[in-house]
Amino acid sequence: MKSCFITGTGTSVGKTLVTGLLASVLSRQYRLTTQKWVQTGSDHAQDIATHLRLMEGHVNPADETPLINTRCPYCFSLAASPHLAAQHTGMTINIGKIKNAFEALEQQFDVVLVEGSGGILVPLSLEQLMIDLVLELELPVIVVVDNTLGAINQSLLTLASLKQYKLKVLGVIYTQTQANTNAYILKDNPHIIKQFSGIETLGIWPHCTNLNHLMPYAEKSAEQLITRCSERT
Repeated sequence: MKSCFITGTGTSVGKTLVTGLLASVLSRQYRLTTQKWVQTGSDHAQDIATHLRLMEGHVNPADETPLINTRCPYCFSLAASPHLAAQHTGMTINIGKIKNAFEALEQQFDVVLVEGSGGILVPLSLEQLMIDLVLELELPVIVVVDNTLGAINQSLLTLASLKQYKLKVLGVIYTQTQANTNAYILKDNPHIIKQFSGIETLGIWPHCTNLNHLMPYAEKSAEQLITRCSERT
């Protein structure tokens, strides 16, 4: 199992939930931590805190808390693209700081699951997109898709960008953030996206208010993820 980057087709598609639940399952087998390079919409590491809650029982929070600034190098209160959220506070995101933080975690853990901010093409600065840093760190990618109307176009655009950058895509995990999505759409989206992209499905997770009910889906996705990571690039 390798460190990997978890992106989405946009914001609020379930990346934090997927990252936390996968981390909860995989931490049974690996020394694992999570990372969020840039948290926006909060002045603290809100998504990392969610990961920790979902990983409860599998990690010791006392061991993780001192690493909070490494696990989340940047936090900005403005809910916006990372570059704009940083500009709003008069700051510029230092790519070197993020790389150093990631490399420090890789020295301490077997696996680092990095949750992205928004989609793969969001800017970190006026010179660099998120995808540029993912490429520089040679991270394989998991794509999280909200399985709803519009998912086909958003997914194929995201997957096309990853292919253009020659990044390895481990697979797609479909979430369902809305309870009332048409059943025909739910069934067709994963099929047609795989048909046109050739990318495997790592899991189709249902809409669920009780996160415990999602654990079997996370376990199945984690199992497939381990298999995909072991395959040759």
